[in-house]
Amino acid sequence: MIVVRSAEAPLLNEIESDEPAVEVARAGELLEVLRPLPPMDLGWQSVMIFGGPTVERGGPMAEVRRAPGDAILFAFTVDFGDTVEVPAANWFCERIAADSSLPEAARRTGCARMLRRVLLPSGAVVAFEPCVSGSCPAAWWHDGRLSTIAIDGIVSARVVAGRGDGVLLLTTRWVRDNGTWSGGTLAPVALSGDSLARLTDIPIDEVDARDAMQVVSREVKVEITSPEPGRSVVQVSGHSRVRARADGRELSSKPVGEWHQLP
Repeated sequence: MIVVRSAEAPLLNEIESDEPAVEVARAGELLEVLRPLPPMDLGWQSVMIFGGPTVERGGPMAEVRRAPGDAILFAFTVDFGDTVEVPAANWFCERIAADSSLPEAARRTGCARMLRRVLLPSGAVVAFEPCVSGSCPAAWWHDGRLSTIAIDGIVSARVVAGRGDGVLLLTTRWVRDNGTWSGGTLAPVALSGDSLARLTDIPIDEVDARDAMQVVSREVKVEITSPEPGRSVVQVSGHSRVRARADGRELSSKPVGEWHQLP
């Protein structure tokens, strides 16, 4: 596996495109390099995510994927660090499947197909399976020990600064009431002490269409900063709006401004 050394590395659907990155890998994430691309003069200039600043990359590229069953994408080798050996995805999943403390839905022996891994500066490894709905497993291998946890609806994750090995910040999605109420949540999990510990969830976007006359939405963006070493702050900003169902007319709006300090 290749470890990502850049703070952010764009992963692209096409080798010649100025479209925004389809996914963003962050420092410490592990990628499987399937094959280097033939030498060619390639460049990319776009944004990592919609609404973000424009960035550039150039030089050699390679086909990569985050997990054996994940999509094959293209990455610039300038973002690559060292080749490393870490516990295999199957190793994690076998132990997750044997952990009777987890819900049965999270104990899938086939989780290795989509299991993603992150190498931390301490040499510890975090692993998680995006499973979109239902109970998804996450694990932390450190000091020869494995700690596991199950979180519903994991779609992505990143490790941010915090006590010990930091905080695993999981993005989750949920749908309720036959699809009329849906949203996203950040589920922080502390990577410190002997075992994983889930912290207070941070609500992000939400759409509530249960009312026959109006739709209530929370439309926000999330920014994560580290104002000092070993500490991260999650800023959630945007608006909460109420719109008429009949014509989409805005009935009311109020700003959202929240700061959540992670330990």
